[in-house]
Amino acid sequence: MPEDPARYSQDRARDDIRAVLDALAISKAHIVGISMGGFAALHFGLAYPERALSLVVAGCGYGAEPGKRQQFHDETAKTAALIESAGMKVAAQTYGIGPSRVQFQNKDPRGWAEFAAHLAEHSTLGSANTMRGVQARRPSLWDLTERMRQLELPTLIMTGDEDDPCLEQVC
Repeated sequence: MPEDPARYSQDRARDDIRAVLDALAISKAHIVGISMGGFAALHFGLAYPERALSLVVAGCGYGAEPGKRQQFHDETAKTAALIESAGMKVAAQTYGIGPSRVQFQNKDPRGWAEFAAHLAEHSTLGSANTMRGVQARRPSLWDLTERMRQLELPTLIMTGDEDDPCLEQVC
């Protein structure tokens, strides 16, 4: 687990997908991601379209609205601080019921319980650094719309229950 927060970034998340494909000797694949992984999938497709058969970009609109970017950054910093101070096992109890996850809990309590248990097992250091390096520094979808329009790769954009503000921008 890298200790240096500088080693956590959207570019790293994007390139981790490529590294997995390379390690498995897969030249092209369908790339699917949800939430933070949706951003990684999108960035992978933008950077390496020749390596993707298609993209599924799901539930990655939270915090994208230009007027709410500061709120998003404040919430991300607060979450990173909670993870760091209380540990991931405790922080997962709050983070696991955030706005974009509570619908999962409501619709599939058993699936959510499994997710929450795995979330609590995440590295405290890695999770705090991911919040600061990947989540907090990710661009808004609004900043990516022109590049998304130019993407010739088949792409399915799936929105979640909490992604309503992004619908008009990405459609």
